[in-house]
Amino acid sequence: MGLKHSVLVLLIASSIFLSGCTLPTEDNTVETPTENKNEVPEIDLFPQLFVSDTQVGYSEYASINGTIIDESPSKVTIYITLMPIDGNSEDLEALMPFNAKSDGTWTRALPIYDPGQWTIGIYATDINQQSTETEYITLEMMVPDEGVPTINIDSIGPYEKEITGVLEGTIEHMFPETCLVRVLLDNGFEAITETEGNGDFQIEIGILEDNMSASLEAYCGKWTESSTTLNVALVLIGADDMDGDGINDLFDSCPNGANDWTSNTNLDFDLDGCRDLDEDSDDDNDGITDSVDFCSKGVMGWISTYETDYDTDGCRDVDEDSDDDADGIMDDFDTCPKGEKYWDSAIGDHDSDGCKDDSNEDLDDDNDSVLDVDDSCARGVIGWISNSDTDWDGDGCKDSNEDMDIDADGVINDNDECPWTTDYTSVDFEGCDDYQRDTDKDGVRDLDDDCEGTPFGLTVNVNGCGDRDGDGITYDLDACPDTPYELIDEVNAVGCADRDFDGITEDLDDCPNSPIEKWTIDQNGCSVNQLPVAWNTGPYGTNPMDHVENFNFVTLSGTTWDFQTEWTGHDNYLFFAKYAASSYNTNLWNQNVGNLIEKLPTQGTHIFFASFDTTYHSDVYSKRSNVNSYLSSLPSEEEAYWLDHIHYIDERFFSMNGGLGDVINDWSSFYYGIDNFQRWREVGSLYNWNSGYNVDFLAYESQMYTKEFEVEIRQQDPAITSVTIFDQWHNGGWMAGYNSYSNASFPNSTVMSTFNTMELYFYHSCDEHKTRYDSDGDGTNDAGCHEWDYLEYLKICEEVNVHSTCGTEFARYITTYGREGQWLTDVSPFLFMVKDGGTYEFKFSGANKGGLRLIALLSNWDDDGLRPSSGEFLFEGGAFRGEYNTETPTQKRQHNLTIPQGTAKAEIVALITGHGFQDDDANCAEFCNSEHRFLMNGFDTQQDFPHAGNSTTNRDSEGCLKQVVDGTVANQLGSWPYARAGWCPGMDVKQWSHDITSWINTSGGTNNMLYRGLYDGADYQPVNDDGGGSQRIEVSSWVVYYENISGGATITSQSIDLGCEDKHRFNPLFNDVKMFQSNFQSHLDSSDILMIERRVRLL
Repeated sequence: MGLKHSVLVLLIASSIFLSGCTLPTEDNTVETPTENKNEVPEIDLFPQLFVSDTQVGYSEYASINGTIIDESPSKVTIYITLMPIDGNSEDLEALMPFNAKSDGTWTRALPIYDPGQWTIGIYATDINQQSTETEYITLEMMVPDEGVPTINIDSIGPYEKEITGVLEGTIEHMFPETCLVRVLLDNGFEAITETEGNGDFQIEIGILEDNMSASLEAYCGKWTESSTTLNVALVLIGADDMDGDGINDLFDSCPNGANDWTSNTNLDFDLDGCRDLDEDSDDDNDGITDSVDFCSKGVMGWISTYETDYDTDGCRDVDEDSDDDADGIMDDFDTCPKGEKYWDSAIGDHDSDGCKDDSNEDLDDDNDSVLDVDDSCARGVIGWISNSDTDWDGDGCKDSNEDMDIDADGVINDNDECPWTTDYTSVDFEGCDDYQRDTDKDGVRDLDDDCEGTPFGLTVNVNGCGDRDGDGITYDLDACPDTPYELIDEVNAVGCADRDFDGITEDLDDCPNSPIEKWTIDQNGCSVNQLPVAWNTGPYGTNPMDHVENFNFVTLSGTTWDFQTEWTGHDNYLFFAKYAASSYNTNLWNQNVGNLIEKLPTQGTHIFFASFDTTYHSDVYSKRSNVNSYLSSLPSEEEAYWLDHIHYIDERFFSMNGGLGDVINDWSSFYYGIDNFQRWREVGSLYNWNSGYNVDFLAYESQMYTKEFEVEIRQQDPAITSVTIFDQWHNGGWMAGYNSYSNASFPNSTVMSTFNTMELYFYHSCDEHKTRYDSDGDGTNDAGCHEWDYLEYLKICEEVNVHSTCGTEFARYITTYGREGQWLTDVSPFLFMVKDGGTYEFKFSGANKGGLRLIALLSNWDDDGLRPSSGEFLFEGGAFRGEYNTETPTQKRQHNLTIPQGTAKAEIVALITGHGFQDDDANCAEFCNSEHRFLMNGFDTQQDFPHAGNSTTNRDSEGCLKQVVDGTVANQLGSWPYARAGWCPGMDVKQWSHDITSWINTSGGTNNMLYRGLYDGADYQPVNDDGGGSQRIEVSSWVVYYENISGGATITSQSIDLGCEDKHRFNPLFNDVKMFQSNFQSHLDSSDILMIERRVRLL
C-alpha cells in the first residue's frame, strides 16, 4: 500500500471516528456454520474501481461518478477525500463513506462551490477487506463568464444653483456587490462609492456653477474584472440659454431652436433643449429613434446597446422591457430571454419556452427534459417531465398517451407480456427480458434454465433439462443430445452411440463421418483417408510431383500467410495470377468467379488470387470485391467457409519467396497447384470444346487432387495386403514395346481364401511428370506425357513365362491425353483367377509409354462368406455393324452354363466399351449409346451408356468431365469432357456386374445365356456409313461363380448339354480362342435369338 493510500486511510478513519460514525462493538462469539454440500462456492473477486477526471461549470452541481466491479457491488464501501490542487494536508477534507449500488455504479455530491481545481482521492474496500489502489482524479469547476457591467442612471437633474447635486443609478452585473462607481466632472471633481448588494448607488457631485459633462465609470468582478463608462450631461437651471427654453446652451442639443417655449419633461422629455413635438427625434435620448422606439418616453440616462437593450426596441431591458428578445414570450417565462430575436414564438416554439425550436437555442422542443436528439417524440405532449414514472424508457414519449412501446423493446404495449422491461436490448418477441424470460416455454426461467431451446411440450427437470433424443439421458448430461431415433437403444452412459458404425461411440470419435465401407477405423474412429498428411521436411524441388518448400506472403487483409503454419494435412491449393500482357490470361481473369467457386469441392480447397503486374494491389482488391459479391449470395455458413479459404496475395507475384518463388521462376505459368500430399502439380488445359477457355476448369484440378488422395492413400490402410504386379517403365509403341511382362507373388491359397476384395492401384506416370508440351519451340507438342487416349490392357497368363498364354483380360484402361493419371479399380470378381496363390505372370499392353506402377490390394470387408471360386468366359465384342448379333464360327452370341457344385451365387461380370467414330451418322461406337443385353430363362439385363446419346437423346458434352470426382483425369488435351460409350479418356474401365443367381434353372431346364448388342433397341445398321469400318465394341464378359466358405446355402449343380462339351470354366485357365471354340453350338442370327427369347418368356 502506497504512502498516499496510508495517509488517506488514516485521515478518513480519523474523520469517521470524530464524527461518531464508529462500528458497534465486535461480537467475538464464534458461530459454527451449517454445512451445505450442495452449496455452490462463492466467487471472491478483487474489487476494481473505475473513475475519470471531470469538469463542472460554475453554479453547477459538483459530483463524481464511478463504477466498481465486485461479486457484491452493493457491499463495497467507497472512500473519498478532496483537497484544492495547491493545498496541503490541512486543507484535506474526508467525506462520509458510502456504498455502491447493486449494479456497481455510484455517484457522490461534492462540497465544491467556487471555481478552481481539486484533487479527489478515491478507493474502495469490499466485504472481504480487499481494497483497491487509491485513484486520484482532478475535478475542475470552471470560472464563470461574469460579463461587462451596465450603468443605469435614475436621476440626472436638472440641478438648481446653490443646491448640492446627486447622481443616482444601478449597476447591472452577475455580482453587483463587487462593483465600484467613479464619477469625474469637467471641473475636476472626482468621487468613488461602492454599490449596495443589489447594485444601487448614489453619489454627491457638489454644487454646480455651470452646465458641464460627467463621466461615470463602473468596475466589477469577483474572479475576472471588467469595466464600462457612461458620459452624461449635467444641466444647471439658469445657465446660458440663447433660445430661452431654459436649457443651458452648452447642453442644449437645439441651442438655436424654437424660442416660444420652455423646456420641461412634458415638452422636452429628455431635457436636451429640443422640443419633442417637432425638434427631437429621440425623446428619451436612448439612441433609438422615436418612430421605432417602443418606449419613446422611457427611462432616461442610458444608451441602447446590445447589453442594455437586447432587441434594440428602445425599452431598457432591466426595467422597461418585459420581452427582451421580442419573441412574444415574456421574460419571466422565457427560458431564452436573450435568444434569437424578431421571431414569433406562436409559430416556431412548440413548448412556448421562448427558445426557437429550429435553431441551437432549444435542444428540448417539448421541454420534457429529454434532448431532441434522444427524444422519439421531440415535439410531443408538453407540460410534463420525463422520469421513470412518466417515461419508463426515457425516450421522450409520455407513457400514458404517447408511447406505444413503453419499454422500447420493439414489442408494442398491446402485445408486450413484460411492458416494464429494464434492458430493451435483450427481449424476446413477447417483450420479456432475461430475468423475466422463459424462451423455450418449459416453465423454467432462462436465468435458471441450464438447457435452453427445449422443444415445446418436452417434460423437463428443475434445471429446465429434458431428454431430447429419447435415449433416457437428460440434455444437461447428454454428451450426444441428438442421437438418431434408430440408435437410442444403443447409447452408452453419456448418451452416445456409434453414429457412423465404425465401432467408436460419438463421444470418443475424432472422425464422426468415417466411411462405412472398405476402410479400417483406428482406435480414435478415423480411417487413413481422414488423417492429416504430415508436413514433408524435404527434399524439395520445383518439378511436378516434387514436394513444396515453405513460402509466405502478405495478404490483402494485411496478415502474413505462411504455408507451413497453415498446413492442415487435409487440403489442396490452387494459385491463379493475372498478367495483363496476355489476352488469354485477362479473359480468364475477368470471367465470372462464381462459376469457379461453385465447382470447387465443398471441403479441403484453398484458392489464391495474385497478379504479376505492377497494379497487383488494385488487381486483387478488385478480385476480392467480385468474389465477395458472389459469396454474399450464398448461405452464411458457406460464405464463412469460403471467406476463410479464398486468399488475395498483396505482393507482386514475380516477387514471391521460398518454394512458390522458385517454382514461378522455373515454370512461368499463370496457375499452379499443390495437392494433398504437398506436391507441386501442373494445371492442365482449361479449354472446353463447347465454350472456349473457362476459368471454372481450375476447379476440376482440385476435384482431381481430392479423388487422387483417396486412390493413393488407399495403400496405407492397415487391412490392405499389397502385391506388386508392375513397377517399371513401359516402352509403348506398336512393336516390341507394346507389351510388358512381370511376375507377381500372391500369398498362399489359405491366405487368399481370407480375402473377398481385390483392387488394382495403377499409377501411369510420364516423362518429367509433365503435361505434354513443346520442348523445342517448333509449335508441336513433343515432350512430357503422350498423346491420344489409347486402350491399355492388363492380362493374366495361364502359365508363367509362357507369353502365348497371356490372353485373359484382367483390367482395362484408357490412357490420358497428355497428362498422368492414377486409379483404383475394384476387380474382386476376378479373385478366382488368383485364388491358388503363388506366382502369376501378367502382361500389360498399350501403345503409350510411361511409368507403370500396378499393385493388387487384397482385403476383406463385411465378410458374408462368399468367395469367387470359378468362372466361365461368355462373349467378346466385334465390329458394330449389321452383323454384330449374328452367330458365326468366330462370333459367339449364346453360351450354355455349367453350374459348379456348391455354387452359392452367380453373376455376369463384363468390361464393355465402344470405339470408333465419324464413320456414320450415329457416330458409333465411341459416341453412341450401344445397348448390351444378356438374356436367360426369361430374364434379361442390360448395360448401356445413355450419356453417349442415341437418335432421341443428345450426347452429354460434359459426361466425362462430370466423372472427375470418380477418377477421370481433369483438364486433359483434346475432347476429353465428352461422354463415351463405357469409358472416358484418362480413366479405368469399371467392371459391370449383375447377379443372375435367381435366373438359374435348377430343375433340369436349360441355362443358355444369350447376348446381343443393340442401338435404339434394335440391330445396328449404320446410316451413311463411309466404309471406314472403325465402329467396334470391346467386350470381355464372364459368369463368375461364388462359393460360401461359411457354409451358407448353395445352388443345385445343373449341367445342360445342348450337343457340345462345355469347357469354359476358368479352372484351370484357358486362352480366349479355346474357350470360344469349345462352346460354339450353332450358327444363329439375331432373329433366332429373338425367337428363343420369346419362347423362354412364355415358359
